Amino acid sequence: MAFTDTGGELFRLLRVLESGDRTRLTGENYGLRNGNALGAYQMGASSLIQIGAVRAGGDVNRPADWTGRYGSSAEEFLATKALQDRACLAYMNTLDARLDDAYNAYFGTRQNGAVVNRSGALLCSWENPEETRLAITGRPYSHDPRTGLADYVTRMQFGALVEGTPAPVAAPEPVEGAPSTGEGGDSGPDDPPLPLGL
Repeated sequence: MAFTDTGGELFRLLRVLESGDRTRLTGENYGLRNGNALGAYQMGASSLIQIGAVRAGGDVNRPADWTGRYGSSAEEFLATKALQDRACLAYMNTLDARLDDAYNAYFGTRQNGAVVNRSGALLCSWENPEETRLAITGRPYSHDPRTGLADYVTRMQFGALVEGTPAPVAAPEPVEGAPSTGEGGDSGPDDPPLPLGL
């Protein structure tokens, strides 16, 4: 399913997670700059490169590295809500395409302390797609706030607000084509491909 606008609850809660007030579930800050993370969705270099906003290997701080697809500089991107919303949709659709049918068996189950749901998986993927893949399949994942998935449980709970996720059920039996558990949390040979750049 392709997302076409950022007006829904999923995107409102994404803005709250990235640039708003989590305790009140309000707010969004389209002008927020946190290092190289930009705007209401706190899009970083990796996500901006994946959607073609910044050239491969480029720096979000150099206007010459912006392609013009979602603005010609970080300053223009930060100043323009519509550019941020369009970029958000492009990246969310990229993440959604990575959550293929192999993960369906995990939705509605409790993995790593949270009920897994598609909206929550998308919110987690926004923070770290690779660690999300591990977390939603019950494997160990990094909790490091700089490089891992620091707020997996919170993001799954926010996803449940979007979906009204039912009570958890037992962990699924292995499904043909589903990601393997591998050894020690490593990715298995049957895992779906990661987004570019990971």
